[in-house]
Amino acid sequence: MPGNPNVIPLQAHPRARSRDEGGAALDVVSQLFEQAGRDAALPAVVRAEIARLRIATLRLAQLAPGFLVQRMHPARRLLDAIGAAALGLDESAQAEDATVHAIATAVHAVLSDFDADPAPFENTAAALEEFLVQRTREEDESARPLIQAIVQRETADLPRRAAQEEVERRLGARLWVPPAVRAMLRGPWVAALAMEYRQYGEGSVQWHARVRTMDELLWSVEPKASAEGRRRLAAVLPDLVEAIAAGLQRSEVPADELDLFLSSLVDSHAQAMKAGQRGLVLVPEPAPAEPPSTVFCAETFDAGARRVEEIRLAAARGGAPDGCDEAVARLRAGAWIEIQRGARAAACKRLVWSSPITGALLFAGLASGSIGVSIMPAALAEKMRGGEASILDATPLVERMLLALAAAPRPQG
Repeated sequence: MPGNPNVIPLQAHPRARSRDEGGAALDVVSQLFEQAGRDAALPAVVRAEIARLRIATLRLAQLAPGFLVQRMHPARRLLDAIGAAALGLDESAQAEDATVHAIATAVHAVLSDFDADPAPFENTAAALEEFLVQRTREEDESARPLIQAIVQRETADLPRRAAQEEVERRLGARLWVPPAVRAMLRGPWVAALAMEYRQYGEGSVQWHARVRTMDELLWSVEPKASAEGRRRLAAVLPDLVEAIAAGLQRSEVPADELDLFLSSLVDSHAQAMKAGQRGLVLVPEPAPAEPPSTVFCAETFDAGARRVEEIRLAAARGGAPDGCDEAVARLRAGAWIEIQRGARAAACKRLVWSSPITGALLFAGLASGSIGVSIMPAALAEKMRGGEASILDATPLVERMLLALAAAPRPQG
């Protein structure tokens, strides 16, 4: 018998739809809290505070089933603010920590005041957001002495870095340089260039004279495939040796080491002549030296009442690109990382500053007096590749939990 067209099917009735939507909302909220209870990114003390909000949030979901999809809804704002506050906390966080106390105060206010009006969620979300703004302001202020100390070190070290870059740029462009020449340029010649920088400046006549001597030296040890090249080498050698000796004396190389290097240079020039006469364009690369036992160089220094650990690469590393360098390049102030620090437990640090001089990234923790970490981007990327550092996910808490639920495998029915 055909149905009465004037009768609305039960499942299409507005009240039935409302009940279905309300039931689905309650189910999603329950699953969200279960997911948050399993989230390893949240310290146990924060997971416990979030769990206390479950009943109040379920009651709210009955009144406003769609609140989870409203980013600015007071309840979602509060949960997201708790997640943002938890960034930087680790499992050692205790109830007396200022951030944990602020979260607990917000939760207690909701449990005490919420009935049907979402105002308690609104008020506590605003208070916790303001706490985060103030906390960040205080962290930035406490990092000022660290920044000043780093700038002073970098400024004082600028001549050496400029000299080192000048040398490495040339060595990187050549397939073969005798080991003795390579070692001399990276050591005493960098020191000589740095002295000219400090005394006369990078664009000075003295600086450019040392650079020209380095260029002539590198040319002189290359294979001389033409008679013209061999004649030119013989012509410039006296002045070149004199300029090299002057540069090494400038960097206070002992006389016996100077004589030893000049003696090895005679052998290098002889080898360059013979290679050219035999028609060889390149001299085979010598066997590589043993790689350094550690990838990183680290040094700790005082910065007012706190200390800073400076980390950089000890040597260039090979390997295919894997996205770590790009991820580091995208970091901006406020980003959080977790980084291993020797035998100590991993520490969470926030990016507070990046150096306009060297590009070093300064990270600082929440604990007052905690050590700062100044790390070169390439060193941070290498630590990420080795699993010694990771970027913490700053996705808002509710969105992160919903994405995790969506990605979870469905039960087989």
